[in-house]
Amino acid sequence: MLRMRTVRAQTFDVANHPTDTADRMYTVIYVMGYGRSGSTILDILLNQHPDVLSGGEIGELYRWLLAGETCACLAPIRECSFWRAVCAQHFAGSTDDGRRMASLQRSIESLRNLPALLLSSNRARRVEAYRRQVRSLFGSMALVSGRRWIVDSSKSAHHYTGRALALERYAGLDVRTIHVVRDPGGVGWSVMRGEGSPERQTRVRGPRARFVRALAGWTVTNALACLTARRLRRGALRVRYEDLCADPRTVLDEIGKFVGLDMSEVIRTMENGASLQVGHNVGGNRVRFQSGLGFRPDEEWREKLPGPYRRAARSATWPLCRTFGYAEHAAAVCAAGETKVAPISAPRTRPDSHAQAAFPGPSRFTR
Repeated sequence: MLRMRTVRAQTFDVANHPTDTADRMYTVIYVMGYGRSGSTILDILLNQHPDVLSGGEIGELYRWLLAGETCACLAPIRECSFWRAVCAQHFAGSTDDGRRMASLQRSIESLRNLPALLLSSNRARRVEAYRRQVRSLFGSMALVSGRRWIVDSSKSAHHYTGRALALERYAGLDVRTIHVVRDPGGVGWSVMRGEGSPERQTRVRGPRARFVRALAGWTVTNALACLTARRLRRGALRVRYEDLCADPRTVLDEIGKFVGLDMSEVIRTMENGASLQVGHNVGGNRVRFQSGLGFRPDEEWREKLPGPYRRAARSATWPLCRTFGYAEHAAAVCAAGETKVAPISAPRTRPDSHAQAAFPGPSRFTR
């Protein structure tokens, strides 16, 4: 049984920030959560739909434009035909440069501004400037691509903790939010191996320090994501990375219902083993630079992550693990010397069924 749920929204006053009819012509699918949790996988999968534009971590666009980072098409973002056309449309008639736009965006969406965002207490002039800027960017992307759904997988890092809420409440966009979570042990193992976005590599000495930092980040980021999701008009659909790997058909079908898309074509692409096409993603896992991608299970962390690390991950993150449905197999994780864990998708009412077939672990893209 898959543990997918919609986080119910709390009501709030949107009278001062209405959604214009023009913005209804496109929908933003926002992927929130902690890094290394499968957001790039989901982003690329959604891109297989003909009406969906996969943009990657759009929140970092201004900074990576200035830094000369690379698009998924292997061209520098400044020279990419798609982003060059988007920027020409977006910056037309604007007196602001990329640095000022990035600064404004972070001042609204960052963790520091989250209390003001939750209370809708930001200054009207700053909100209006943010509103115009965001509408211009997403409108330009929709116009250039000709697609009605835009995927933004900026997630919930401290610079973008409130991005989903700001896009809906201040920019007035039609936002459908997906909260992607992954077992903290898998996230910690990914961090220890140094995987992830090449633009975000940080130097932290020793695998133990990297693992501890990952657990802290996983806990804080997902807790804040849960808080933010409850303030969204439609709430958020929570999707576990492991469920996406175990039963992609069911998960993609539920995502399609939530965002208003027929995902049958994407499901057929996966089931037929066809290569997955990467769009013009900015940021995200380095796998976006590969071509001819496939989708297969990867259980490496379940077999190679040392027992003490696994027990530490489960103990340190226990409250949220229980919320996300990872507590069912806590006993198996804590068993000394055990490398296989019980299926996290098994029903809570049948603990005797936990010892059935091994659960397919997190997936990764391969050539």
